[in-house]
Amino acid sequence: MDFYYIYVKLSEMNDIVINPTNRTPEIRLETRGYIKIAGRSIPEDPGVFYEPLYLWVYEYCLNPQPHTVIDIDLEYFNSGTFKCLLYILRQFVDVKNKGRKLTINWHYEEDDDDIRERGEYFESILEIKVNMVVKPATE
Repeated sequence: MDFYYIYVKLSEMNDIVINPTNRTPEIRLETRGYIKIAGRSIPEDPGVFYEPLYLWVYEYCLNPQPHTVIDIDLEYFNSGTFKCLLYILRQFVDVKNKGRKLTINWHYEEDDDDIRERGEYFESILEIKVNMVVKPATE
């Protein structure tokens, strides 16, 4: 990737919205500093699905908003998605370490210990505060 390509992409950076499917989550990447990943994430090849997000996050982190809010509201995700999320969140932690404000909200249903524990694990390995947001269990 050369400098010109990065410059052109930054000057044309847009929001990304991906609608959910049975296997992939809703994705909202907003240049105003709001990121949302919600639903189920079990794509056939997580690396291929999340690759466009990597570039957007990279570009955003070059010139981030003063405050970035990330809402992760996944009901289920596989180990490949875990690796992709870790890669994305690490980039945002680097932005926080450079003096920008970062809020990560991890949503989980009150009876879903697996998802809660995964959020706690992200908090532990990223060494950053993750707000645990409890939702009422659905029937």
